Amino acid sequence: MGFAKAPRERSARKGGEREMNAISGRHGVDRSVCQATSLSPGRRTGPSRPDAATQGENKNMKTNWKSWGLSALVMALAGTGAWAVGSDPDASNNSDMIRVRITPNADYGVQIDTANLLGGGTGVIDMGALSLGVSTWTVRPATVTILGTVSKNIGSGLGGQELDMAVDMTGAWVLDATPTTDAAGTIDELSVFVMFSAITMSEAPTGTDFGNATALHGVTSEASWHVGGNSGAGKRFEKQGAAHATDMDQMSANDVKHMWMYFRLPPTTSTGADQELTLTLTAGPNI
Repeated sequence: MGFAKAPRERSARKGGEREMNAISGRHGVDRSVCQATSLSPGRRTGPSRPDAATQGENKNMKTNWKSWGLSALVMALAGTGAWAVGSDPDASNNSDMIRVRITPNADYGVQIDTANLLGGGTGVIDMGALSLGVSTWTVRPATVTILGTVSKNIGSGLGGQELDMAVDMTGAWVLDATPTTDAAGTIDELSVFVMFSAITMSEAPTGTDFGNATALHGVTSEASWHVGGNSGAGKRFEKQGAAHATDMDQMSANDVKHMWMYFRLPPTTSTGADQELTLTLTAGPNI
């Protein structure tokens, strides 16, 4: 009977050895310790079944080994920069750009046509030889046309073109700082008035028309004057009232206005030479 069991005992012994080798390999435990704890005299040859506490310890050891292994892998990858936050092996292609160029088609322009004023001619408006202290005016208007490409935006009420007027006197005379249409001024001081009207106005305004609004139409210095404005005295050089009034603000290309002028000569002069007055209109943006 005993000899019949020998093969089974040898088989059990080999199985125990294989288990001890596996345990020692997994947990780093010396094989002799496994042998000492697993095989003891008087006990049945073969692997012993671990109790519940040992099973728990083995399970914890397996879990810890997995955690330690994962941590070591993460640290190794971090050390090489493979998982570093924000790292990029090729930063040269991280961004790109597109450039856009816009060229505004903003052409501002103005034209003064004096053919009507001169009866078909062009050039200097010659008012003739005049006595001192008298008034004279243009009986026909010059025609002012807004050119260019800029127009008022009807929807927003923005944009458009406006005019500046530069005045320059050549000779001994100067502009009267307090222009008048019906009173004697000062030696060598010329009173000058300018009015812009709607093109429906074909008859020349009178001295009263200019004189009643001296603050609006009087040119008091050789400066650059802004034509028009928002309201009141700011509406420089614009025809006021119900008839033939016009707005010189935010004009559009192809708008047409009439331009009238009125002059009062000084009572005395220091020279008999010709005196010339140049009025220059410049179109620009509504700013």
